[in-house]
Amino acid sequence: MPPKRKRNATMISPSRGRGFRKPPPAQRQKKPRQNDLVNIMEETRDEGQPSFSQEPQEIRPTFGLPEDLVGQIQTVSADSRPLANTTAPEHLGHLRSEANKLIQGSLSANTNKAYTGALSNFKKFLSHYGIVQIFPVPIDHLLHFIAHLSIAGTAYRTAILYISALSYIHKIRGIQDNTQSFIVKKALQGLHRSRGVTADPRTPLTLSILQLVVSALPSVCRSPYEAVLFSTLFSCAYYGLLRVSEVLNIQKAHISLSNFKVSILIPRSKTDQFGNTTTLHISKQPNSLTCPVHWILKFLRLRPDNAPSFFFIHIDKKGVTRYQFNFLLQKAIQFHSIQGHFRPHSFRIGRATDLAKQGVPDSEIKVLGRWDSKAFQNYIRL
Repeated sequence: MPPKRKRNATMISPSRGRGFRKPPPAQRQKKPRQNDLVNIMEETRDEGQPSFSQEPQEIRPTFGLPEDLVGQIQTVSADSRPLANTTAPEHLGHLRSEANKLIQGSLSANTNKAYTGALSNFKKFLSHYGIVQIFPVPIDHLLHFIAHLSIAGTAYRTAILYISALSYIHKIRGIQDNTQSFIVKKALQGLHRSRGVTADPRTPLTLSILQLVVSALPSVCRSPYEAVLFSTLFSCAYYGLLRVSEVLNIQKAHISLSNFKVSILIPRSKTDQFGNTTTLHISKQPNSLTCPVHWILKFLRLRPDNAPSFFFIHIDKKGVTRYQFNFLLQKAIQFHSIQGHFRPHSFRIGRATDLAKQGVPDSEIKVLGRWDSKAFQNYIRL
């Protein structure tokens, strides 16, 4: 009788399979509770994103792509699986640099500055509450941030700006943007309802007030040159319905002058980000105290030769800043003890209000102020 063959431990009866034991079933993962938002977001968090305590390369003050990020973007196959980048990085250096420059150039300087400030406020919020900053930003972090802004009395438009900045960061890096979630939008809507419609606190600087402001400049400016400089600035800002960013960036080559009118080229503005240009034509005014043509002619006789391209400059050839514009405005307002909340935009509001009082049609006011929406109606105070 032949000896019995020893059974291998891994062998089983042919009736139970092909000779191998079935592998043990995989352990069933514990399903998170639906109401445990923090745990859900922890599980879906992108662990590859570093915390802000390490000042990662992901977030830069310019909100542009890091120089090496373009080359790291993965291509996708037909079945949506990422493919490895087979091109040597050194062959893409100039393309990455150009792509980065184009993306950074998509934002205006003002938007870049506003987004940078928004990110700074978000980081302060996280630091205050001891929350680690991660990307994508979890929904609960966004909701807590909106709640923090609500308690702090932040205006609705400011809150929208902060969330828009965070949304931009997510989109520019191609990661999940939780700012677009339904619950975040509802929180912002609730903030809007709680704030209600707030009236613009800025006081219109009408023609009668402009006359007082200009008459005060010789007394509040440190030199006759400065008085002429700011008289020219303020009269142009009023009659041209100019934003402070527009009037301060006027160059000498942009001005065409005659005895009866002045033409000012605006190469770029808030509503003209692509530089289609607009030319303003301001006629000579009967009152020389506030006439832009009068003041530009006078300023040209005093303006230093071989000066920089910017038209409005000090005697030392340095350009006028936004702070200096507002500072001299406040000094002139205080000189006459005029009551109101005056800001650089008050010139634009005042001119729109005066035009409406004169019976100028809304359509013409809209064109003169270069508005592309009905926002101009908020500037008219009758």
